[in-house]
Amino acid sequence: MMDENTIVWETMVRSFANNPRDVQTVPLSGGGIWFFVYAEYGNIYVESGRNHTNSSIIRNRRRLEKEKTEKMLSIYHRRSRGEAVAQEAKATTQNQVYWYGIFADLKL
Repeated sequence: MMDENTIVWETMVRSFANNPRDVQTVPLSGGGIWFFVYAEYGNIYVESGRNHTNSSIIRNRRRLEKEKTEKMLSIYHRRSRGEAVAQEAKATTQNQVYWYGIFADLKL
């Protein structure tokens, strides 16, 4: 039986393998910027947005780390409830804004 971390990760991989797309960040205030998400060989990557003018500028593609899924989803849910989690998120990964955008896009 798969644990929740694996289920969430596999949901993400399946979605972005079948439909690579621009996703928007979800800042607490103001508008978000767009970045491109796709999955390859069971990994998830983010790059600069492709289909929007207000896109992020990512020099080299970034791979999200599967082992951080559960922690980042927990931080995302706490953030959604109004908790101050910025420092914890930054300490976990430099890619926190991309995780948040992906979770919001998939309605997790």
